[in-house]
Amino acid sequence: MQNPSSSTVDRKAENHSLDRPSIERDFMQRRTAIVTGGSRGIGRAIVDRFLADGIKVLTCGRGSRPLDLAVSATWVQADVSVTADAERIVSQAKTHFGPISILVNNAGVQIEKTVAETTDADWDLVIGTNARGTFNMCRAVPPVMQETGCVIINIG
Repeated sequence: MQNPSSSTVDRKAENHSLDRPSIERDFMQRRTAIVTGGSRGIGRAIVDRFLADGIKVLTCGRGSRPLDLAVSATWVQADVSVTADAERIVSQAKTHFGPISILVNNAGVQIEKTVAETTDADWDLVIGTNARGTFNMCRAVPPVMQETGCVIINIG
């Protein structure tokens, strides 16, 4: 004889698992993201995954829009180490999407030189992008983030 309470639990678990993908999909499709440094590498993989999950994405970099970037991604040519550019990125994301759910600070520069070979200009570029850029974005985005359920991810 089957235990009625166990059958009820099994049905509830089964129903929950059937509904979960659609709930998650609906949740993700209401999400919006800014991903800095999304033209290649880890940033690009994050952009592609977010788009596949139905998240609206604005990404940026110092160069021109990559030719193979998905049409559904919004591109802004900008340098996150420049305060005005960081503010422009956030402003354009707000214009395109409304409140922002996710900020991924991924933009980064690495100089392949020894300390003795590294110039002040090299160091300024690294610190400008990797530290000041993250700071600029973290300072610019909170006023346009959603009231709840938002996140800032710093990759370093």
